[in-house]
Amino acid sequence: MRIDGVIIDKSQTTIVRCAKNQIGDYMIPDNILFIEQEAFKDCINISSVWLPNSILTIGFGAFKGCCSLVSINIPSKIIYLYKDVLNGCVNLKEIYVYCTIPPKCILGSYSKSTYGDEWMLIDKPLFPQQLNQKLTCFEGINKKTTFVYVPLGSVELYRNAVGWCEFDNIVGVHSR
Repeated sequence: MRIDGVIIDKSQTTIVRCAKNQIGDYMIPDNILFIEQEAFKDCINISSVWLPNSILTIGFGAFKGCCSLVSINIPSKIIYLYKDVLNGCVNLKEIYVYCTIPPKCILGSYSKSTYGDEWMLIDKPLFPQQLNQKLTCFEGINKKTTFVYVPLGSVELYRNAVGWCEFDNIVGVHSR
């Protein structure tokens, strides 16, 4: 099913793919729970994306290569960010994170369980010290000029969290 240039699955809960010619600001509908891997990959004309509180998962490389993206939010229910989720978003200036605990970058993805409708994590968190590599959720983002806005009481958690601590501008804001 295609709605406003975006392909959504039959259950209308998952964004599968966004049209490459999508322009400007994009507000994801409230009924969406999941964003598939690389769903917005290389959508070079999107300038901001607003994710509703309903979002549970943002897939691997979901916004990779969105080089015009300047603003995005990460809803409060997000626990993990998948590898390359914002890779190459070179013009990103603002990340609004509504998670009290900083989401962890992981290599894996979620998959439907063979025992029913529950979703399960099929990989583990990415630990750069074990893999001798740099955290790659935020590769290509200018961490000196991008502002990360987090819940007021969580600033120190973000300043000490793997990946997030690379940002120079972590600012506490009141909850919405």
